[in-house]
Amino acid sequence: MMKALRRMSPGRLEVQDVSAPGAASAEEVLVDMAFASVNPFDAQVLRGEIGDGSLVITLGAEGSGTVEGRPVQVSGAGLGVVRDGTFAPQVLAPRAAVRPLADDADLALAATAGIAGKTAWRAIHQLAGVRADDTVLVLGASGGVGTFAAQLARTTGARVLAHTGNTEKADRLGELGLDALVADDPGAVAQAVADLGVSVVLDPLGGDYVAALLPVVAPAARVVTYGILAGRTTTLDLGTLYGKGISIVGTSGGTTPPEDANAALEGALAAVLDGSVVVDHEVLPLAEGTAAFERLAERSVNGKLLLGM
Repeated sequence: MMKALRRMSPGRLEVQDVSAPGAASAEEVLVDMAFASVNPFDAQVLRGEIGDGSLVITLGAEGSGTVEGRPVQVSGAGLGVVRDGTFAPQVLAPRAAVRPLADDADLALAATAGIAGKTAWRAIHQLAGVRADDTVLVLGASGGVGTFAAQLARTTGARVLAHTGNTEKADRLGELGLDALVADDPGAVAQAVADLGVSVVLDPLGGDYVAALLPVVAPAARVVTYGILAGRTTTLDLGTLYGKGISIVGTSGGTTPPEDANAALEGALAAVLDGSVVVDHEVLPLAEGTAAFERLAERSVNGKLLLGM
């Protein structure tokens, strides 16, 4: 038997005793988990917004560990959505979800890149095509994806504005060498950047942020949206949208072509493991998994929360 963090019904989470996985099949790999990352994606699965909410399932869509003593990163292929995921000491993972790492790889860091890093890489390089002459506004830059995205965008040579609504979190963004922008609502953000020529907006917040920014971003600005932490609906001025030639594109793991997803993950893993991107992370024991989800909902997290096995 082993402990696992399980969704019992939509919104109901419990640490339970479960049987250890059986023997791996030809299409599966038995992974001894070291760390698993807690993401907003997992919270959506918990609520039943992604996948079949009626399934009783071990959550967790990414993490790191070992296979026969060799370090690996694991994510994707339905883990934590349609089959038991990474919030347990062992998981049977599809071979397509398991990627070998160097023997000296930092497993905690490797556990942070499968969702946040991949999302950030795809937004910057594959969708927005950030260039050195861009001014990039990263909304929610103190969050898991945001901190990753702001640092990745900086490696292109672009000017990066790292937004947060929290002064204390702004201090950490400054320590990472980022130009922190403190504003606590959509109107305040728009006012703060009105004269800065923002040409790219990366948005994990949703709500009214993009709507407020349309009048003040540069002509032909590109907006990539990948979250709804501040709300799932808004009202857009379509005249401003088409009149300024602004493009808005959404991205999610479920709609990313496999070849693009693999390239984005490889790029993100390389960036975090070689130190190009610094990922703040905190490790909680698996037994405190429900508390981790509560902190995620309260947005009281700096960087990434990991569950240690």
